[in-house]
Amino acid sequence: TTIDYIAKLIELDDFIENRITTAWLDELIKEKVEGIGGEEENKLSLNNHLYVVLGGLITAYDLNAEGEKQFLELLSKGQLPPQSLLKMVHDIELILSGVKYRLRCTCKGANTFELALADVTSIFVTGNVRTLSDGGYLIEIGGKSHVAYLTSKADVASGMRMNVGGANIAFSPDYDPTSLRTDVAGKLVKKLVVNGAKVKKGEPYAEIEVMKMFMPLKVEEAGILTWS
Repeated sequence: TTIDYIAKLIELDDFIENRITTAWLDELIKEKVEGIGGEEENKLSLNNHLYVVLGGLITAYDLNAEGEKQFLELLSKGQLPPQSLLKMVHDIELILSGVKYRLRCTCKGANTFELALADVTSIFVTGNVRTLSDGGYLIEIGGKSHVAYLTSKADVASGMRMNVGGANIAFSPDYDPTSLRTDVAGKLVKKLVVNGAKVKKGEPYAEIEVMKMFMPLKVEEAGILTWS
């Protein structure tokens, strides 16, 4: 339960010594530290392929819906929309549990999609997607229905998050050590290293202010830091 989860967190040395950040918690989940994640992590490991298929179908459905919306808006303004807004084939990349899935999703009807691995398009899964009144997605695959809720859309700092049958699924953002970002909203208050400085892995390079608290940002790989 949530209470058990928190109880185990506050017993960890890092928590007791106040060495915690959101990145610390993300790392615990990624490494599947004993006692953190519990049944939900086990459920995730058993259903990764299903979650990737659901995530891919939701992503393709939203891309199609957004493109169609923009197309109609431009038409209503008397403008000629680009045909790219009605794109039927989408290449999608999702990362789950350290595995990157390169997918190709093709729209075959109003709500029907074929999802395949990008390099093996002859083998595919067919899914039907429609939205529910509460914002969820009802997805039918192979005669079975699944209800999924998108809790967070993907951006440059964090991956897509969704809830399926009570399991919270967090896709990872594409790892790019050449770009330093944080998924925590805050204000940059101090640069700890100068432009062009050599930094070591794990070395703090800046501080941000979050809810009147200061949090260090650390580099993920050794290299030369350039401020832009």
